[in-house]
Amino acid sequence: MLNLRRVPILLATAIGALVLAGCGGSDDGTTSTTGTDATKASGGGGTFPATVSHTFGTTVVPEDPQRIVVVGLNG
Repeated sequence: MLNLRRVPILLATAIGALVLAGCGGSDDGTTSTTGTDATKASGGGGTFPATVSHTFGTTVVPEDPQRIVVVGLNG
């Protein structure tokens, strides 16, 4: 039988789990690229110069990049 002292602990644990699950971010998976589409950009072989639109404006990529670094996705 379930001890009555454990009910508040189980209830608090369940509520805590629901609150933490609700705090997770959502990723709608949308990207905004102009000049190349996401499949070309991820697989290479896109056309250059490429213009990428983002929150802070646009960025022109003049040639095929050797490395890509993404900073601040949680903003």
